[in-house]
Amino acid sequence: MMPKSVKRFSDDIMLYLFDLEADSDLRSNRPEIIRL
Repeated sequence: MMPKSVKRFSDDIMLYLFDLEADSDLRSNRPEIIRL
């Protein structure tokens, strides 16, 4: 089982990537954005 701090860090990364995805969807007029 991962240490709590590591799990929290990975959760923050996932939320950050999710926010990036949402932002790129909102700015779909910029198709040059590289999808992760």
